[in-house]
Amino acid sequence: MNGNDEPKRLYGFRRLTKGERGTFYQELKTPHWWSGSDAKASDKGWLHIYEKGKWKCVYCDTDLLASADILAGSTEEHLVPRALLEAVEESSNKLSNLAPCCIRCNNIKGEYVPDSSNLVAWQSKNSYIQACRQFIARRRVQLYEKYEGIIRAALRKRAGLSSKA
Repeated sequence: MNGNDEPKRLYGFRRLTKGERGTFYQELKTPHWWSGSDAKASDKGWLHIYEKGKWKCVYCDTDLLASADILAGSTEEHLVPRALLEAVEESSNKLSNLAPCCIRCNNIKGEYVPDSSNLVAWQSKNSYIQACRQFIARRRVQLYEKYEGIIRAALRKRAGLSSKA
C-alpha cells in the first residue's frame, strides 16, 4: 500500500484497502454458503471431500487419481481462504468451504478471492468457484506468456535443434 491507502495490484487483481477489508470482514460475519454445514471430520474427512468432488480438481477438473504423485500433491482447498475467515473468527473447515484441488491450481489461486464488489461471485458456491476458475485461467495465460520463450529455447536445445525459432 502507498501512503494514500491505494490498493496494490497483484497478478491482475487488486488487494483490498484497509477500509474495504474492514467492510468486507463485517459482511463475512453474516451467514453465507461457506458457513452452512458441518465441520470436516478430523481423521478421514478428506476422503469424504474427495469423494464428493469425484476425485477431480475443483478448478481444472484434473483427475486426482491419475497417479499417486498427483493425489499426494493435491490438497483440500479452502474455497474462501482460511486467513480471511479466521480474521472474523469463523471456522474455515466447514464441508461447504472445502473441495479437492490439484497442487497447480492451489498454488496459482493462493489467497485470491473475487472482488468484494462482485456480488454475483459471492452469492453461491458455484458462482464463487467460477470466478476463481477465471482468475486461475487468466493467471495461467500470464505464466504461459512469461515462460513461453524460455520453454521453447530449452526444448529446442534439448532436441539438438538450433536456437533460432
